[in-house]
Amino acid sequence: MLARMIFFILVLLSARPELSASEAAAFPYRLDAATDATLLSVGCAAAGVSLYLYSIRPVPGWLETIRAQKDNLSEWDRPAVGRHLTGASEASDALTVAASVTPLLLTIPYLQKRENMHALTLAVMYAEVMIFVQAANGMSKALVNRKRPYLYVNNLFERKPRDGFSSSSFYSLHASLAFGSMVFLSTAVCDLFKSELRYLVLAGALPVAALAGYFRFAAGLHFPTDIIAGALIGTIIGYLIPAMHKFRSDAVTISFFSGRMTGIQAGMRF
Repeated sequence: MLARMIFFILVLLSARPELSASEAAAFPYRLDAATDATLLSVGCAAAGVSLYLYSIRPVPGWLETIRAQKDNLSEWDRPAVGRHLTGASEASDALTVAASVTPLLLTIPYLQKRENMHALTLAVMYAEVMIFVQAANGMSKALVNRKRPYLYVNNLFERKPRDGFSSSSFYSLHASLAFGSMVFLSTAVCDLFKSELRYLVLAGALPVAALAGYFRFAAGLHFPTDIIAGALIGTIIGYLIPAMHKFRSDAVTISFFSGRMTGIQAGMRF
């Protein structure tokens, strides 16, 4: 499925140099110094804070691990306990890495035509998606102490129960990265291309992200609600970043204000 999606992306990209000058001039995104400086600064600062908070959070003790009870879980999450599909963790890693790299293919036609500003715009937008996905997830893992499913089955994977990884189940970074990158890709493809092949890319993008999330569940590393939350947050970030960069669009705005109070103001029009 992923291979087919990449194939259709490459077909779209190979056709891109044939587009007319008028269509090439209608590049839908632009960078804005104030908006992008704010996004990058806030994203990097949040990522730094989350790393610090994660480093000082208490790890679960032995008694806390032993007392983990399946009965305390919701009906949604109980099926994750006891699961351990061999190779599922590695499969989710591979799908997430592939999904995270794929959107960078969008810069190829602009680099070939030496439209470096367009390529830079796409690269900066995607970097912002990845920064915010990582920052939001890191903050959640640092603040929410949720044990992973295997701690409910006598330390199923023979991991040390007293480590940060074991108590950072909420929420799935893999699902958030996969959905963030695939939603960004889908949004950009719809904005950049008019070919009917774009629908084939759309048909493959979200199933790839969903499969990456499913393998985290099958590996016994996350509960279903971890994956759903990660998918939702990744989807929101992957969609909002391109929306904030739409050319001649005031749908989303970010600005500084100062006076009696100093801060950042964000707005969205529907």
